[in-house]
Amino acid sequence: MTDNDRKTFEIVGKRIRAWRKYKNMTQLDLASEADIPRSHLSRIEHGKVNFYMVTLLKLTRALGIRHVSNLLTKDPPVKKD
Repeated sequence: MTDNDRKTFEIVGKRIRAWRKYKNMTQLDLASEADIPRSHLSRIEHGKVNFYMVTLLKLTRALGIRHVSNLLTKDPPVKKD
């Protein structure tokens, strides 16, 4: 994996984590909903592992996001207190 690849996976992982927190989900909640191990989700969120597109699709659906492109290009809305 190149340095550029690592940076890409880190960025994607941070977006997944931001959306998960916005949805008030724990890692276990999201992992269960996406049918992946929680430990794998943790590694994804920290950019420590590469993963298949099907996993990204599962996570996108579990987060209730319509399109993968929205997960990759849009930040979660800012919560109002």
